[in-house]
Parts: sequence; structure tokens; C-alpha cells
Amino acid sequence: MPALGTTEGYDQIAGYDGNTEWVTLDIDGDGKIDLVNTATLADGKVWGGDGAAYWKVYKNTGTGFATTATQWTLPALGTTEGYDQIAGYDGNTEWVTLDIDGDGKIDLVNTATLADGKVWGGDGAAYWKVYKNTGTGFATTATQWTLPALGTTEGY
Repeated sequence: MPALGTTEGYDQIAGYDGNTEWVTLDIDGDGKIDLVNTATLADGKVWGGDGAAYWKVYKNTGTGFATTATQWTLPALGTTEGYDQIAGYDGNTEWVTLDIDGDGKIDLVNTATLADGKVWGGDGAAYWKVYKNTGTGFATTATQWTLPALGTTEGY
């Protein structure tokens, strides 16, 4: 088990201690659950800052988790916190990690704009921004995931 740097350590399969957060999930699509650390212990913000953001992924070796992390690249979010959790919100923007395209790999889906918290494109041409899983990180350029009209200004 990799060191966390706190007195509690990884005392849960998903959680937080102080400012750092972690979760267990198969992030690379190899069928084995990995340990993903999403935020620094020092300030609770995404590793590398929003401009060069990454998560620390401790890959499953079959007998435990690697003791050295792999940097899992993230797209810029445009906030000081960055993607500091696998699902959450910062200001008005919201995101979640799930396999939206059915390829067996978890993607990063941003559902709302940072400016006003409404769906991308408005209700008439609504879409989510999908950052596809590359196997070593998430794409830095989003794919538009089309949504049907909902009939409100908020969209989905």
C-alpha cells in the first residue's frame, strides 16, 4: 500500500483525510480495481494545479497496489481546485466519471458550464463535454455528447 502521509492512511476504500481524497475503481479498463488519489494533502486541490492537472493512480498489481503512482492526465477545468474528485462540482461546473461510450474505460464527463452552471450549448443544442479515457489519462480535448432538448433553459 502506498504511503498517504496522514495518521489515518487509507482507512477506507474511498474517502478523504484532511485535504486529500481517494477512491478505488478500474480507471484504466484492465478489469482490476486501482487506487486513485485525486487531491493533494497540502491544500485539497488537484495534483499539478489546473494547468497541468493529474491524478495519482496506483495500479492494481494482482497482489496489491503499486507503491509508485502513475500520473493520470486531466483536462483543464478553469478553476483553482481543478478536478479534485472523481465526481463533483466547483463553482457552477459539474462532472462525473463513468463509461459513457461503453468501451470498458471510465470517461470524464463535464455536464455544466463554469460561467452559469447550465448545460453546454443551451437547451436548443445541448451537449455534455466528454473527455475520453486514453488508457493513460483523459483526453485534453472534449467530444460533444449530444443531448435531447429538455424544454428548460437549464437543460440537463
